[in-house]
Amino acid sequence: VETIIGGRARVDFNPPLAGDDIEYEYEVVDVVEDREEKASGLLDMFLDMDLNIWFQTDTVEEEQLVEPDEDEEAAEEEPEGEDADAESGEDAEEEEEGEEKDEEEPEPEFETVEVEKDSLYIEATPELTMNQQWMMQKQQIGQQLIDLLGIDRIVVQETIDGSGMGMPGMMGGMGGMGGGGGDIEEALEEADIDADDLAEELE
Repeated sequence: VETIIGGRARVDFNPPLAGDDIEYEYEVVDVVEDREEKASGLLDMFLDMDLNIWFQTDTVEEEQLVEPDEDEEAAEEEPEGEDADAESGEDAEEEEEGEEKDEEEPEPEFETVEVEKDSLYIEATPELTMNQQWMMQKQQIGQQLIDLLGIDRIVVQETIDGSGMGMPGMMGGMGGMGGGGGDIEEALEEADIDADDLAEELE
């Protein structure tokens, strides 16, 4: 077994021991308690990469369903006095006549609340972005990290600062060449080259 990601195993059937049952003894030499060490170890096991990670508690906004008050519902369902008797009589008549009407259910109400999320931040690198296992199994890897580390979410953070871009420098160099065009023309003028003489020499 080469790798196990998201419940799927990659097996190499070429070794001589492929297909044979292997028994071995193992010993637990240490238990990792630090969360960052756990996360780093899991990522190294999944991706064979040493990534920059950190934990952070974020406050985010979420939409939550507003549950109706039970006391208000009970008051609406139990009318008092003569009104209650009249309504019960009307209900009986409607049941006898078979004219039942479905009551419209109120639309659910939502409110925006702030909640705290325990987040694992992973700094995205070009190697991580191009990693085949990460591209194909990032959802499964992320879910396993959430379950094993007991966190709420994972944030993959990519930073672009322009330090690795080669094109602007190349364009700047080309711009310098273009800016030096005037110097080249001045040098040609100073050389005093006759176009007719040059054409005769080329012929």
